[in-house]
Amino acid sequence: MIIHFFWTDDFPPLNGKGINLSAEYFMRLDVQKESADRVQYRLHINKNPEYLTGFWGNNNIDAVSAIIGKNGAGKTSILRYIMSRFPEGLEANIHNDLVAYSVTGEETRNYIVYPGNWDLEVVGEAGHFEMVPYTNFPETANDFRYVAHLTQADYIFYSFMLDYGPQVFDWHGLKNISTAGLMAADRKRLFEEAMKGASANDTSILIESDVDRMVSQEFGMATQFIISEFKSLLPFPLPKSIAIKIVQEDRAFFKNPDNGSSDVQEIIGKLEDWNKDASIEERPLNSLLIALYVNYMLTERKYSGGMTFKHNTELNYKETPYSFVTRFFGNLANDLYVDGSKEYPIARNKALSLKIPEFIALVKVVLASGDLLAIDGEADFNFVITQEGIEKFEQLMKSYMEVKGITNFLSFNWPSLSTGQQSFLSLVSRFLHMKRHEIGSDSLKRDLVILIDEGDAGFHPEWQRQFFKKALAFLSLLFNDHRLQLIFTANAPFLTSDMPRYCVTFIEKTDDGGWIIHDKENNREETFGSNIHTLLSNGFYMEGALIGDFAREKINDLIKRIYAADGIYLDDNLREDKKLIALIGEPVLRRKLELMWSDKFGLLEEEELLRKRLREIEEEKEIKSKKK
Repeated sequence: MIIHFFWTDDFPPLNGKGINLSAEYFMRLDVQKESADRVQYRLHINKNPEYLTGFWGNNNIDAVSAIIGKNGAGKTSILRYIMSRFPEGLEANIHNDLVAYSVTGEETRNYIVYPGNWDLEVVGEAGHFEMVPYTNFPETANDFRYVAHLTQADYIFYSFMLDYGPQVFDWHGLKNISTAGLMAADRKRLFEEAMKGASANDTSILIESDVDRMVSQEFGMATQFIISEFKSLLPFPLPKSIAIKIVQEDRAFFKNPDNGSSDVQEIIGKLEDWNKDASIEERPLNSLLIALYVNYMLTERKYSGGMTFKHNTELNYKETPYSFVTRFFGNLANDLYVDGSKEYPIARNKALSLKIPEFIALVKVVLASGDLLAIDGEADFNFVITQEGIEKFEQLMKSYMEVKGITNFLSFNWPSLSTGQQSFLSLVSRFLHMKRHEIGSDSLKRDLVILIDEGDAGFHPEWQRQFFKKALAFLSLLFNDHRLQLIFTANAPFLTSDMPRYCVTFIEKTDDGGWIIHDKENNREETFGSNIHTLLSNGFYMEGALIGDFAREKINDLIKRIYAADGIYLDDNLREDKKLIALIGEPVLRRKLELMWSDKFGLLEEEELLRKRLREIEEEKEIKSKKK
């Protein structure tokens, strides 16, 4: 399925706007108000004479388009419209929209679905499309669902950036794997489980960091990708391990005597002293268990709202950190919450008394297997990524998230990945996880519309240059049993250089807050294979010179100073300006400023040099005369 064009009148800020995503057709809707009760709609359809079939070279990619605009121009709003209206669970939201699309079965059929009460005229290649009216009154809006074929496709939305806008959750036919979407969906799931009493961590899980859970998800998905057959697509060396570090910040709370937790600080001190006497082999596990105990007590003492808990924390001088911590958590189900003269059992503690021993046993297994290696004896670990170890890591992460309190007692990090590398790894790993580990190919429809919002954000320019080719190859292989329409957004020219002009929709935001959506039939220069610098020089991307704004302002101030100078006096500031000119990297600009400076101060500078040389000659003569 291919979405060619849509027009909406009730999706701010797209109201009254038509978006042409088609490469095969140029489409435009004109709206003319004839009278108070009559509106004339005229849809123009022209076949693109430059359209090339099979351009993308992948048999399963039907269409690719890009939406290009500066920040705030409305690119993401276009993607939001698609995922808020077209998926199966959301189609009934459409009341006053026109949509043109193609459906491919044994043969390709083109449709235009529009409100049945419109006075619609189609101009141009009307015979290429079947006209399908639908009732557009709120009480019968479901009619669109039955006459349109848009539910033949599933829709997938990806964005690495954390979007603060309202989130569109997963519906039938929509999978939101954006950062904000995954965090919102996870929070919604946890809240629903807690309300049903199904969550092991009860209320504490509702206030723990969404970022912590997101990081946990990302590591799990990324490790799946690193051992997959797609790993060669990474444009950087594969991470060979995951760095795991014991977080020490929790302990600072108990060192403050004003917190009323001197009893806990005393226990922590004794556990750490005991660990110093333990063998080198025992210390790493002991350190982790002490951190687990500290993390639990911090949640209880700092985040419980002043509630009082009763634990059996009596220390046995023969104990080790391992025996104390396992005994403490093993008895947790019997510990009580004290309210005045009454004592109550704690539901969360009952769950933890089962989960924490499982976590400890799992850590022992992973340490014994050699997949988890202790570094520096105690607080640092490396999890070595292997095909056999990935399942253990996923189990470890799942168990860790079940037993941790409000804060983290472990931190996870890729040893040497930059933000851009993590962004690229996030993109490919989320798609892989969704396809193989969460949904499964049998659950996805044959047709997929994939929306990628600024997928190259955070990349080095060289990676931005490679991004489109790698994304195309990866998605084509991953979804090789599906038909794909890919829609990208970007605000840089690298993506534009990989696409014919007719595949690109350029949008601009005007000074009054409105939009300009450039018609694909305009006289804009061809984009495919264009030099990046040539594209940047286009006023759509850059206004003015292709240099940084700070440099531009500093050079403009320099020019003003040269013009304002009287040309009869050369001071130290003007001499510094000559040094500044020498720093300019653009040769034509530098040469022009050198000529300006020379025209104004060249004679003065030459005079200074001559005077300096005369002084040197006088000094040389004086030295010679003294020698005689």
